[in-house]
Amino acid sequence: SDVLGSASLPISDYAFESDKPLDMYLPLQGSKARGHLQLRLTYRRAIPDNFLVTFADNPMGVLSTLLVKGEKLMDRDLLGKSDPFMELSVGNTKVKSSVKNGTLNPVWNERFWF
Repeated sequence: SDVLGSASLPISDYAFESDKPLDMYLPLQGSKARGHLQLRLTYRRAIPDNFLVTFADNPMGVLSTLLVKGEKLMDRDLLGKSDPFMELSVGNTKVKSSVKNGTLNPVWNERFWF
């Protein structure tokens, strides 16, 4: 499988309010990359409180990551389509989405927890 691009999000740079979703639009990067991904991140602290913290300050909790969709991805087959999937990692934990066959605008709506 050919790599369509990559995206990086340093989550320790973001302030999360517990249980409040944060929508992210990440452009794909790489020599032949194009398009972007949409993610929705929600952090739930293990100890509830009402103030903003960064993930690095208080990593005790769960980061819910909803992989929403990709748009305008690079075509990789003879018919001008791709069979995209995403690999997401936080720390040493790595997960893989399902493959969406024959599309440049995949919709996943898949949730992962870190």
